[in-house]
Amino acid sequence: MKTKTTQTKTTKPNRATRKTAFVQNKGDGAFFKAQPGVKVGKPNSRFETEADQMAERAVNGGEANGALFGQISPVVQRKEETPVLRQEEEESMQMEEEEEAMQAKEEEEESMQMEEEEEAMQAKEEEEESMQMEEEEEAMQAKEEEEESMQMEE
Repeated sequence: MKTKTTQTKTTKPNRATRKTAFVQNKGDGAFFKAQPGVKVGKPNSRFETEADQMAERAVNGGEANGALFGQISPVVQRKEETPVLRQEEEESMQMEEEEEAMQAKEEEEESMQMEEEEEAMQAKEEEEESMQMEEEEEAMQAKEEEEESMQMEE
């Protein structure tokens, strides 16, 4: 069976549809192209001075281990837990614990029931074996008695 394959042409976008790169080097001396809409902070703002300090530390080696975590001012802070949230979490945990306890109890009951069934089956098998052995013994005894009586007749 032959299959038909088709090839598609891949075309490069022309220069008019291409987007310009952020970093350009066109010989006009500008390495970074200006980006419209970018806002620059005030020169002596708290964030600008902090950024300058961090840049200085990064360039000059900064701390020995390089950890700057404690140095940066937190922009996002964790919201304090409310008593309602804590209570909901506690109730949820309690419900999970109760479910786990009930599941463990059910599993234990199932296990006990299976053990009882196995013991009952084993007892029944032993009883059947015992009865079969008794029947075989009785058959052997009857055969021996029959043989003895045959020998006596002779």
